[in-house]
Amino acid sequence: RKVIDAPDCEVDLLPHPQTDDVSRFVAEYDAFAQSKGIPLADPGFLHELQSLDHLALIHLRHPDGTPYCCGAIVVLPERAYCLYGSSSFRSVEDPETRKRSADAVRLMYWHLLVHAKDRGCRVFDLGGYANGGNGADKSGIDDFKRAFRAIPTREYCFYHARTWKGWLVLAALRVTKKKISNWDDGELPLSRSRLD
Repeated sequence: RKVIDAPDCEVDLLPHPQTDDVSRFVAEYDAFAQSKGIPLADPGFLHELQSLDHLALIHLRHPDGTPYCCGAIVVLPERAYCLYGSSSFRSVEDPETRKRSADAVRLMYWHLLVHAKDRGCRVFDLGGYANGGNGADKSGIDDFKRAFRAIPTREYCFYHARTWKGWLVLAALRVTKKKISNWDDGELPLSRSRLD
C-alpha cells in the first residue's frame, strides 16, 4: 500500500453541495480547463445532479489558499463516477510543490472513494483508460488506478466520424455488420474499483 502524505493540505469534501458550492467548483475547474484547452464544466448538468443529490465535490488547498486540486463525482446507489478533476500538478515547476500537488490528487481520490463507499456504492469508476498505450502519457493513467487496487478496464470503445471519409468508413462497417463498439452486442464492460 502506498502512503498518501499531504500534511499541508486542507480538504473540503462537500457530500451534499449547495448552489454556491457548484458555482465555486465551476470557476476553479474552468480555470484549469482553459489552461489545458479542454472543455469547460457544464454548470447546468452539475446543478441538475446537485438538485437530485447525486453530486459530491471536493477541493484540496494549501493552507495559504492555493488550490492543489478539485473533483466532482456522480454518486448513484450502486456506483460512483468521476465527472471532473483538476490539478495544479503540471502548472508548477518547483519539484517539492509538484510532489505535494501529486500527493494531494491521490488524497483527493482516496477521500472520494471513501465517500462513495459510505454512500453505499460498490463500484467507483475512475474514468480514463490507457488502452494499452505505452509511455509516460499513457501508462501513468492505469498505474494511478492500480495504486487504488483498481482494475483498469475499457468501458466502451466506439468510432466517431470527423470527416466525410470517416462517415464513409463507418457506413461501410455498418453495411458489412462489423462490430463498431462494445455496445453493439449489448456488452458493457466496466472500468471500476471494487469498494467491498
